[in-house]
Amino acid sequence: MTDHDTARDVPAGLPHPLSFRDLPRRPLDEGTGTLRRIWAEEGTASGRRWQVQLIELKGAGGAFLAPDHTHQRIVGLSGPQVALGDPEHSTALRRDSALLVRSSAVSFRRPRLRVTGVSTLLVLSFAALAVPPMLSFHTLDGTTEVPIGTRVLLHLRGDLTVDGVPADRQAALLLDPRAAHRAVASGARVLAVSDAVVTVGQDAP
Repeated sequence: MTDHDTARDVPAGLPHPLSFRDLPRRPLDEGTGTLRRIWAEEGTASGRRWQVQLIELKGAGGAFLAPDHTHQRIVGLSGPQVALGDPEHSTALRRDSALLVRSSAVSFRRPRLRVTGVSTLLVLSFAALAVPPMLSFHTLDGTTEVPIGTRVLLHLRGDLTVDGVPADRQAALLLDPRAAHRAVASGARVLAVSDAVVTVGQDAP
């Protein structure tokens, strides 16, 4: 895992916006599709603690190979439904839900693909012996507080500004997890990556 990391540690200050379309692409390990790295946090000398990537699956199937000794949380975001695993032992991944894969290798299939289209997935990779970040979906309206411990907000739908920084749809905001942040939203659907169980969406003082 080298090359063009998009982000590692986020400095204190304003949120750092990243549009999905501007992230460098690399091909899947198998099949037709691409990977875009959103965020990574360095761990010990043996490798990274966590990383968040976007997968765009374009064919009938594919495979993703993460570093050894990692587990994966995989979230369905959009497009035709994807199943994880081989045909005999597959599990359907529903939109806005996450599945845990206790392996560094993940196989994808699109068994009900009737029309062309891209299936977009989020993959959170983390060291098998580490405490993983939490993933949670939220719908935000008005002024709300994004609590301490939140590292990444993926803005999927609606309108969203955090600490005065506007977020495009289909974009990520990298946040300083040491501070709380103020969000102003209208029908915004977000996916939060955080250090612990936090509640996004409480009224800000």
